[in-house]
Amino acid sequence: MEDDGGALPVALAEAHEVGFDHRDGDGVDFEPYDRFLDPGETAEWWRAWTGNAAQDGSEFRVFGQDGTGGLAAFWLVRGGEPIERQPVVFLGS
Repeated sequence: MEDDGGALPVALAEAHEVGFDHRDGDGVDFEPYDRFLDPGETAEWWRAWTGNAAQDGSEFRVFGQDGTGGLAAFWLVRGGEPIERQPVVFLGS
């Protein structure tokens, strides 16, 4: 997969533009990012979350979070496939 400099895929960016209505806790609890989380921040979070300083979470491209700090990300496990064909995962407590 080519390095995109942090830009979201077009379809995801367009979905984020629509917005998410929290409705004072009765709606969607999701805070979208304008860009993928910086790789350094992803590594810091991944190491804290797993307790494994040897891993950097580089197989994840984080694009948003919920109110508890759980992260939504693409999981880059399908070699040679574009990001849009990778699984989406939620990493939380």
